[in-house]
Parts: sequence; structure tokens; C-alpha cells
Amino acid sequence: DSDDKEKYYKRYWDNINDLRITDINFENDKEHVKFTEKVKLEVPNIINFTGDTGLLIPNFFNNRINIPDRYRNRTTPFYISRGFENIDTYTIEFPEGVTVDYIPDPVKESHEYGMYEMQIEQNGNTLVYHRKMSLNAGTYPKDKYDDFRNFMRLISKSDSAKVVLKK
Repeated sequence: DSDDKEKYYKRYWDNINDLRITDINFENDKEHVKFTEKVKLEVPNIINFTGDTGLLIPNFFNNRINIPDRYRNRTTPFYISRGFENIDTYTIEFPEGVTVDYIPDPVKESHEYGMYEMQIEQNGNTLVYHRKMSLNAGTYPKDKYDDFRNFMRLISKSDSAKVVLKK
């Protein structure tokens, strides 16, 4: 029911203070094995201002990427047991009188084990954050592990990129 859905998201996004969920819709396309979640919400105090400068991490929902452990002399292949694709689009509106001072550059990276794209567009007092990430299930040679680790580090860094705002 709707109360359970709201509790789930509030627990899942427990890192976001003052989260207000206004609408939740699911689309379960069994034919194409695609599940879509559409969640509308408000987070009135997501921008932290110090003086006239504010920082905003636009990807505050899907930014929990673990960087694999480092192995100096890896002796075995590595395995991605379950592939997936996430496509996220967030529309962020900020109050009148707030302007964008800096937007991170787009990122696009592709490898045999996955791909990542991130882009932020500005339209007036609205930012649209686009993120697409996929990992491909499979077994990969040990000599690709460091490259895979660097790929995951790039994703983690890009997911934490900040937009600078001015009052």
C-alpha cells in the first residue's frame, strides 16, 4: 500500500533530511523485464549555504557505489554475478534569486564490463541531472581488475560531483 511504499523510500533514502514524498508510481513491464519507479518528492533544505555560496550534490539518491578492494598481485579472474542498468533523471528546482555558478562537466565512459554517463543541463532555475550506468554480468581476466576498479572510482567521484550555487 502507499504507506508501505513511502516508508520504504524514506528508509532507503535515510541520508536525506526533511524528505517529503508527494507521488509514487510503478511500471512493471514483464515482457521486456523492465521495472520503472517514478517518485516525486520535495526536499526543501537540500542546498547548504555558507554565506552566499551553496553546494548541491545533484545525485543524492543513487550514489552508493563501492570501490572494490585493491589487490597488488591478483591471481584470479573477477566475476560480476548480476548485470544491471540504472537510468536516473532528476529535475531539481531551486528558488528565485539563486543562480548556478558551476556545473560539473559531462562524463562518458564505456568498457566491456559496463558503461557510465552523467550530464547536468540547466534551464533557468532548474537543473536536470541525467545518469546512466550499467554493469555486464560475466567473468573478466585478472589483468582487467585494476581498470575495472578505476572505472568504479570514476563513477563514485562523478556521482559525488557538486554544483556551486550563488544567492
